[in-house]
Amino acid sequence: MSRLLMCGWETGSIQQLGATSQSYTAPSVATSAPAPRSGGYYLKCSRVSGSTANSFCWLNVAHAVNSELFYAFGMYRDPVDALSGSPSLNCFRVLDAAGNVNLVLTCEIDGSMRAYVATGGTTAPTTANLTLLGTSTTSVSSLAWHLIEVHAIAATGATGALQVRLDGATVINLTSVRTCQTTASFGQFQVGLFAYVAGGNGALFAFDDLRVNTPAGTINNSWCGDGKILGLLPNGVGATIGGTPLTGVPGSPNWQNVDEVPASVADYNYGSVAGTGELYTLADTTGIVTSCAAVNLIGYALNSDAGGGSVGFTMQTSGAANEAAATPITATATYYNRLMETDPTDNAAWTQAKLNALQAGITVR
Repeated sequence: MSRLLMCGWETGSIQQLGATSQSYTAPSVATSAPAPRSGGYYLKCSRVSGSTANSFCWLNVAHAVNSELFYAFGMYRDPVDALSGSPSLNCFRVLDAAGNVNLVLTCEIDGSMRAYVATGGTTAPTTANLTLLGTSTTSVSSLAWHLIEVHAIAATGATGALQVRLDGATVINLTSVRTCQTTASFGQFQVGLFAYVAGGNGALFAFDDLRVNTPAGTINNSWCGDGKILGLLPNGVGATIGGTPLTGVPGSPNWQNVDEVPASVADYNYGSVAGTGELYTLADTTGIVTSCAAVNLIGYALNSDAGGGSVGFTMQTSGAANEAAATPITATATYYNRLMETDPTDNAAWTQAKLNALQAGITVR
């Protein structure tokens, strides 16, 4: 699989990716001020006015370790911060699996982007540990959504590469450069706001339509390009699995227990017999989607007793249902993702007809 993850925060929760936040002011999933780039939600990261140096509002996302990655995200900036010096406002950082910072991308008060490599400081490098790699040839205008793409090849010596695109145009293009601090790999990243400079009047960065590709495979194996992530919510009764549907709380129709955003544990569907379950029809995409690079089935689940248990995240577009490998669940309600780059029922590309026929749900395991 080439695509590692994708997220538009359409669940209304920062926990959709199992991410952790680091902040003086907590990041949030918002619906307005600004309006989302696409869909109904986005990630908002704000800095408190006059907050101290090294204040931050980050979302940290871990992923499978790779030596070459393509990142893409929509970014909106409100540069009310009156900061001097550089680097001042970080918006994106790439780390290894141990949390050592490798690459830092800033967007300064004038809109210029600068790329740095951390050569020391492990998990908390200071400005003294950052070496400037390059400055963008075009600035990022404020109060507007922009597509930011980053391609990085890991290296602790002068054999790495880093390219940055703004709205599809290359603005930083570096080869034969160092891109890693201690380990030539990438295992997590951070989106948000990190201010190395004290003072100012606050600042805001917003993020939407986040995607990460690897060069493996035959699709989604290069630049992500422009794209939008939309949420399709359950809107009707789908197929029953194993002859027995789930039990609804407070009752049926069961799809109404799983259509809220953000997800709630106040109403839910449950089952205890392995091999049983149900699917739900989803909102129609006609007039909204013209092509589809991947589909992410998102479930919010917990195990309500001490006996242990698993679920198989299940879908179908036509014919028989297709179930993913069983996923163990815990006593804590958690988001789970099943990312599908092609329709697993036939291993062919997603089409609008398939999306409109798509049903999603769970099988008890």
